[in-house]
Amino acid sequence: MKISVPLLAFLLFFGTILSQSMEISEFEGSTIDLWKAYVQSVDNRQIKFRYVEMKNRARLLNLHSNDECICHQNALMNIDVLVEEINSQLNTIDNCLIDELCQNILEESFKLRHCLGEAATPLELLIQTYQYNEEISTVVNDQMMDLKYWFEFLDLVNSFVESWDRYACLTSFEIKESYPFINPEIHKIYLNEVRNCTDLFLDSMQSADRKAMVQPCDDLQENLQELIFSYSMPLVLDQSFNAEINLQ
Repeated sequence: MKISVPLLAFLLFFGTILSQSMEISEFEGSTIDLWKAYVQSVDNRQIKFRYVEMKNRARLLNLHSNDECICHQNALMNIDVLVEEINSQLNTIDNCLIDELCQNILEESFKLRHCLGEAATPLELLIQTYQYNEEISTVVNDQMMDLKYWFEFLDLVNSFVESWDRYACLTSFEIKESYPFINPEIHKIYLNEVRNCTDLFLDSMQSADRKAMVQPCDDLQENLQELIFSYSMPLVLDQSFNAEINLQ
């Protein structure tokens, strides 16, 4: 059976897109692994190994980049800058800064996917949900409610609920299709925890008492973060040890 030239070209192109998509997934997973190591206060040597792993995967993205796509090149350039920024912070104990930098890297990675014509992945939906709850947490932990009117706060909560519902409706197959290395047991545990925490937080809003919302909101944020960490790409120690000489 002969394969026509146009069909062969399409198959090669489709195969390249799938390969690039998986490289991006693994880069995102290594970024989350570094983020998790900081939050869990893993020793500095192990954190450096995770940084090398993430940096090496970022290099792979550059090797297979599309030089003709400006948005693709901009996203890669931003990733390189952010990866180097993390390098400059490796000896500090600033979880909030690392949290922000890792989220920024993931957002640039999602832009890479959009340049390839991909829709939002499960992880992108989850990060979006997490960020909505970060905004909610800022409001409820401020005595002045971050100077927001109640209806503005309700709009923010509705955005969170809509984002969470989109993620919670995903099947395990849809998630594993994009992130085959995900830990399904951990994911299932914290998926249920986030569901419970969401219900408790929404219940706490009934009294319209800010103080009553603080703990449920904080619990929700903690469990959302653990759900994100289930996307962590396991560290490949032998590669990281061999690449240690590349760490500046």
